Amino acid sequence: MLLLAYAGATFEATELIESELTGVEQVLEATSNELEQAGLGEKMARRIVELRTNRAHLCHEEALHRRGCHSIVNGESGFPPRLAAIPHAPAALFIRGRLPPHDRPAVAVIGSRSCTPEGVGLAFEMARELALAGVSVISGLARGIDSAALRGSLAGGSCCAGVLGSGLDHVYPPENRRLFDQVAGAGGLISEFPLGEAPRRHLFPRRNRIISGLADAVLVVEASDRSGTLITVDCAIEQDRTVMAVPGPVGPEFYKGTNRLIRDGAQVILTPEDILASLGVPATARPARRPSPVALSDDEERVLDLCRHRAETPDLLAVKAGLDIKDLLEIVSRMERGGFLRRFAGPRFLAH
Repeated sequence: MLLLAYAGATFEATELIESELTGVEQVLEATSNELEQAGLGEKMARRIVELRTNRAHLCHEEALHRRGCHSIVNGESGFPPRLAAIPHAPAALFIRGRLPPHDRPAVAVIGSRSCTPEGVGLAFEMARELALAGVSVISGLARGIDSAALRGSLAGGSCCAGVLGSGLDHVYPPENRRLFDQVAGAGGLISEFPLGEAPRRHLFPRRNRIISGLADAVLVVEASDRSGTLITVDCAIEQDRTVMAVPGPVGPEFYKGTNRLIRDGAQVILTPEDILASLGVPATARPARRPSPVALSDDEERVLDLCRHRAETPDLLAVKAGLDIKDLLEIVSRMERGGFLRRFAGPRFLAH
C-alpha cells in the first residue's frame, strides 16, 4: 500500500491506482477537481491543494528572506494604498528594500529606451529636483529614460522605486546591476512576479499598471508613437492619475508620443517647478539636506570632476584623466546615458 504524505496530510493511494493519477508527482500537481475525479472526497482534495499552496508560499518566503527580500499581501497593513485602489490591483508584492512612503507625493518618470542624450539629461534633472523636494520617484529600470530618472532620484536623495517585469532575482537589463543595488539600498525594487520569473515581453505591460498605480502623477520624457511608455499612460488614465509630458520639436520620432499626449490634454511640463506646483509641493519647501551620492567608479569620478566647470573634448579628457581613449569613450558614453554628462557639439562633455 502506497502512502503519500504531504505537509501533514497522509492518505492512501489505493483509490487512485486505476485512475490517470498513478504517480506521486501527478497527484501532487493535480487540481482539486482532478483529485475528486480520481476518487478523493471534496474536503480531502481541497485540503491537499490548500496545503500544497501554503507549502509553496512558505518555500518562496524562505527564498525571499535568503535574498534580503520580503513580500506583502494586498489587504495587509503597509500595502500601498494608492496601488490597492487601482483596477486589477496585484494580489501581492515582492520587495527588496522598502516601499515609497505612503504619506509623500510620488511621480512616475518614464520614457523610451531609445532616446536622445538631451532626454536622458532632462529625465535625470527632473527626477533629481523632485527628489530634492521630497517627492518619491517611480520608474521601470529599463534602459534610457527610466534608468536616468532613477539615477536622478538617487542623486537627489529621496526614496525611489524600480518596478520589475520579472522576479527580484533577475537583473534586466544586465548592465543595470549597480543601479539595481543602488535603488534597493536607497528605496526599493518591487515586483508582483515570484522569484524565478524571467523577464519576458508580455510581463512588462502588466508591470506598467504598478508603476502608475504607485504614483500620484505620471511624467513622460521622450516617447515615440510606438513606445511601450504609452501603455503606462493608458494605465494612468484608467487609474485617474495626472498625466504630464515634456514637449519636443515637431517632426522627430523621439517626441511624437509626448507631443500627441499634450495635444490630447496632458499637462505641459517645462520645469520641475511645474510638476511641484501641480502636486501642491512648494519648491521653496525642499528638505535642507545634501543629495545622497550615486556610487561611481574612481575613473568615472575623475572624468566627472574634469567636466564640472568647462566642456571637455574626449581627447583632452583622456589625457587629463590618464585613460586610454577607448576606455574614456566607454566611460563618457555610460555616464551620458546615466545623466551625469551632457554632450555638446564637437563633441564636448559637461557635467550636469
